Amino acid sequence: MRDQVVVLTLNATETNHTDLEWKANEDAIQQCRMKGQSEARQRQMKPFYGQRAPFDQLRYFVIETQDWCKNYVRILAIKSRGDLKTEVLICGTHAFQPQCRNMGGPQNDKPWDEEEGRGRMNFRMDFLSALLFPFSLFPHMYTDKKLYVGTVLDFGGIDPVIYRRPDKNDENNYPLRTEQYDLKQLNEPHFVSSLEDDDYVYFFFRERACEVSQCGKDVMHSRVGR
Repeated sequence: MRDQVVVLTLNATETNHTDLEWKANEDAIQQCRMKGQSEARQRQMKPFYGQRAPFDQLRYFVIETQDWCKNYVRILAIKSRGDLKTEVLICGTHAFQPQCRNMGGPQNDKPWDEEEGRGRMNFRMDFLSALLFPFSLFPHMYTDKKLYVGTVLDFGGIDPVIYRRPDKNDENNYPLRTEQYDLKQLNEPHFVSSLEDDDYVYFFFRERACEVSQCGKDVMHSRVGR
């Protein structure tokens, strides 16, 4: 989803939806372009030489018009769930300046306050994050307000992390993360999903397996982190 959030209301009689615009501001867009993130990217298609084709068709270029200096919404995590309202956290790339917003039923018609998204959301749209607030299906049993996230912390994508972020109102808790730049813990991970089970949070991701080599190249393996 780019530059907007779609709110769906489903019931037995009708389906309603509301489109909420969420664009990156002009300052963020200008800074993004100054960092070299152009609006269009060009790549060359390699020809398949098993087919006979005219020479002019072998030099074929595709212009990718996807603009990275937009706000790509990549995170939606349920913070609390009740009978009347479900509160969620949404995060977007915001032109390489990640931002998050809290969203609930009564807040849909009000201006949203943006929060710093670094540590919860990747800078780039092609990097995926996995984010989870552990909670019970029964609101009165909700106890853990800490955020668990698998993401990349830096602009260049070389500092991947699985991270526990404490609730801002809880002074007794402290953040916890995987070791920085330790390839034995995380090696170019691509996070897929996360879930909770009893007292544990699990992260599913793919990464380069240093212990396995094929013709001198690392191969991607599926992992589960707990």
